[in-house]
Amino acid sequence: MKLFNFTFCKPTRHFIIKIFGIKFKIKKFIITNNEKYDYLYSLLNHCIDITKIPPAKGEIRKIQDELIILMNEIDSICRNNNLQYWLDSGTLLGAYRHKGFIPWDADIDICMMRSDYDKIRVLLKKHLKNPNFYIRERAISCNNFQIRIISKNKLEYGLDIFPVDEYPEEELTPELKEKIKNKMIKAQTLFNKKYNQGKNFTSEKYKQALEDLITYRDKYILENNTLKVNKPILFFGIDFSLEGKYSFTMPNNYIFPLKELSFEGQKYFCPNNVEAYLNDKYNGNYMNFPKFINNVTNGEIKYLKDLHKEIS
Repeated sequence: MKLFNFTFCKPTRHFIIKIFGIKFKIKKFIITNNEKYDYLYSLLNHCIDITKIPPAKGEIRKIQDELIILMNEIDSICRNNNLQYWLDSGTLLGAYRHKGFIPWDADIDICMMRSDYDKIRVLLKKHLKNPNFYIRERAISCNNFQIRIISKNKLEYGLDIFPVDEYPEEELTPELKEKIKNKMIKAQTLFNKKYNQGKNFTSEKYKQALEDLITYRDKYILENNTLKVNKPILFFGIDFSLEGKYSFTMPNNYIFPLKELSFEGQKYFCPNNVEAYLNDKYNGNYMNFPKFINNVTNGEIKYLKDLHKEIS
């Protein structure tokens, strides 16, 4: 979904750009479609302070309220059992930039170290009582190696928990980042070759695939596991890397010690160095509008349409 549009005003030599209902009259000049788009995107970020975008209303706000209730339960389970988690991805970005949800966001992402991640898998089944959600742990139909807690209604929203692994080195050099990335790619290649999920990807195959992945991780990724280091490098779980979504490594002090950050009036744990973490994760663009809003839900689309009407 694009966040802006433009129309030409014939027979004049200008065209009109509309960004969130605000109209700008710009002199025409010959440029390519990509250049037009880049120009409009630059104008959007120059003219509108993203931190001032109003929060969601209506249906998407109701979804966000339900997610906060769910997040409070997860937070309570973690605190009561001495498990560490932190807000991640768009949820962390929303906490830092908006002190709550990104206005068009309708899910929550958190991360946990592998040992705590394995523990919460068991605890959730015992202690999660929210009647509006169910646990879909690692959907078998796709390479979805995470814990998903999803709404029981037809809308696609929920809370995702991702595992994070350690690499027993303390200094994250460019060479080491590349080394870890290449080993994760190798794990993905081996997995796809041996366990083509398709229609025949059964839970038994999944179980064997996961066991092989953990063996690979312990042997090659954590090859110096017997060597104890105080602040090991962190990276998104090797099993989740099969999604091709993350080859993200980070210094330990980006995350630990955790601190609390305000999110929709609540206090949740977040990385120790939020700005450095977001800067690396979003390549320095975490205070800009996204060029596209991918994988939007119907609720998110409705928010953007309602916002356009409100400020037009």
